Amino acid sequence: MPFINGRFYINPAYGRAVEHARAVGAAPREDETEKEEQDSHWVTIAGHHVLIHETHTTGAPHSQQKAKAFRGNATYYNLPGKKTASGTMFDPDKMAAAMTAEKAKLGQTVTVTYTYKDQRGNAVTRSISVVVNDRGPFARGTDGKATMPLQPAAEGVIDLTPAAFKKLVGTTKPGHVPVTVTVPNE
Repeated sequence: MPFINGRFYINPAYGRAVEHARAVGAAPREDETEKEEQDSHWVTIAGHHVLIHETHTTGAPHSQQKAKAFRGNATYYNLPGKKTASGTMFDPDKMAAAMTAEKAKLGQTVTVTYTYKDQRGNAVTRSISVVVNDRGPFARGTDGKATMPLQPAAEGVIDLTPAAFKKLVGTTKPGHVPVTVTVPNE
């Protein structure tokens, strides 16, 4: 029984024999039969009819898998009048960010957490949620421009819009701060 693209492909003659054996044995419950019908269907591949059974993973459901966390620097960027990787115009007042493709998908909402010590020495944590609508941060040359070909920044994990950076840090003066970015599994 070959396993291709997350599905089992079964010879129709074998499928009919299994169905016949099930009919001779104990009758399946109504809810089991419905589920089996929903999880399988017949298709024709290269002139042969095959029954496709969807596979299901055992263990934690996909939504309960652990989120990915990335540690590094958050910076801010401002590109007025430019298009983002998602095709929308850059808006410095939007709660948005840029991350590399291997860390987050476009349109995904991520949580950025910044922890610092206040004047009394107490740890203060701030978190914001931003939508990833662009790609970056990229390594920069001595002139401040992105190096070509584009390479991910060594210590940068996320580029925030000025509004998002200001909400997280309180000001844009530091330019970069250490953060943890949590990306949910989707």
